[in-house]
Amino acid sequence: MAKMKRDAPFSLMLVVPLSGGHHFSLYLVVEQALRGGVDAVQLRDKQAREEEVAEVGEELARLVHNFGGRLFINSFVDAALSSGADGLHLVSKGVDYKAVKKKVGGGLIIGASSHSVEEAAGIEKAGLDYAIIGPIYPTPSKVGMGEPLGTKELARISAQAKIPLIAIGGITPKRVPEVVGAGASGVAVMGYILNSREPDASARRLREALIRQGK
Repeated sequence: MAKMKRDAPFSLMLVVPLSGGHHFSLYLVVEQALRGGVDAVQLRDKQAREEEVAEVGEELARLVHNFGGRLFINSFVDAALSSGADGLHLVSKGVDYKAVKKKVGGGLIIGASSHSVEEAAGIEKAGLDYAIIGPIYPTPSKVGMGEPLGTKELARISAQAKIPLIAIGGITPKRVPEVVGAGASGVAVMGYILNSREPDASARRLREALIRQGK
């Protein structure tokens, strides 16, 4: 029997690097995505310095908050705390979740990436707020992460988790019913919006698909 899920802190997250989208700058693609219905933005750039992420994050936080959304910073704890971000997103391996949570002191929403039942259980045990599960489908942005999990594995993880699960990897509006049906509380996307010439329209299609699923 599936466990009763806690409420998710968002249902449509855009994961974006400092460089922004394929056709638009960071601030333009984020603004358009927010106009289309994105309610969370994760700033994720493994090549950037933490000082740079903190500086950009401060401006991005103002933009995201103007639309009533939430900003998450990937991995950089101090940048998340100093920028006015709402949350911190952590990687799946090599992180002491409890130590990070203690340092943050309840000031941020904290989630982490997961690729298995065991990782999701560890995230929940550490008392984090949500887990991003994937990749669910094949996607260029997750090359090197192994075979896609698929919706059956997502459903297996969901059956054992109380924290909200957010599906990532190859998500499109047509696939939203599949992942929600498998237990996802929402979705996170990169390429579907970042590679679009109309990020607002792409975000709107995802939001409409989520609304049809009650999200």
